[in-house]
Amino acid sequence: MNKKLSFQNLLTTQQLNHQDISLLINTAIDIKKTPKADIKSITPSPILASLFFEPSTRTRFSFESAILRLGGQYINLEQANTSSITKGESLEDMGRVMSDYADIIVLRHPDIDSMKAFSQHTTVPVINAGNGSEEHPTQALIDLMTLYEHHQRLDSLRIGFWGDLKYSRTVNSLVQSLSSYDDNSFHFIATPDFQISPATQEILSKNHCPFSTVAKLDSCLDQLDVLYVTRTQTERFSKTAPTYLSPLTKKVLTNISESCIILHPLPRVNEMSTDIDTLDQAHYFKQSQNGLFMRIALLNNLLQQS
Repeated sequence: MNKKLSFQNLLTTQQLNHQDISLLINTAIDIKKTPKADIKSITPSPILASLFFEPSTRTRFSFESAILRLGGQYINLEQANTSSITKGESLEDMGRVMSDYADIIVLRHPDIDSMKAFSQHTTVPVINAGNGSEEHPTQALIDLMTLYEHHQRLDSLRIGFWGDLKYSRTVNSLVQSLSSYDDNSFHFIATPDFQISPATQEILSKNHCPFSTVAKLDSCLDQLDVLYVTRTQTERFSKTAPTYLSPLTKKVLTNISESCIILHPLPRVNEMSTDIDTLDQAHYFKQSQNGLFMRIALLNNLLQQS
């Protein structure tokens, strides 16, 4: 297997080929087994620029924790109004300047075109930590790692996505990745207001993936290997949606398969009851834990190549 990633900047999930995914999953699993005191960086004392123009808990803190685990440091931006963007500075200029201050950059921004603009003149690796409702490539990597740890494969899976599928960037990225593997089939459970976009349907059709769009979970629950739950992305639309799915509870999941795992990128709001946490199938906190190890793996590989 090639020990180098095929990209310098991770701006879109489309950049992740199967070799990249396998390399990062295997590296992250090895790191997970390594005592934290023994985790070392390829680059001595690397500096991460952590630039978040939208709120974040897991993504931001796991990246910052990852660079600290690697013996590095971070500089961060957590409110846009504290940067020169408020004075009218362009993302292109900001990217050029931040390259002088850090060895690697993580960026989250509400504009779907922000990654292309920011990375136009950067000279260090840039990682997309979420661009509006478009994509979240590193969350897809974490999801794939969690799936692989449980099922020991990324193909021949029956995947159900439940909730707000229209505005969820994590759904977009994971569907894009999983649709490239053989014999995966998809069930999208949502009300019409929150169903997957035509663009996502086009990706599935292009990759010859069978899929269904339904409004009721019980029509496919007992068939699933994975149930991926998402909250309503209220920050992505201005009007109140007329219809929502009823929250998931332990009782609703009575017929779930023993081998199925439940994933959720978090945060959880009111779409999924806490009584589900007691189910053996609940893997979303393992998924969150894997965020640290996958991001250590990604940072270290990109630093090694830069």
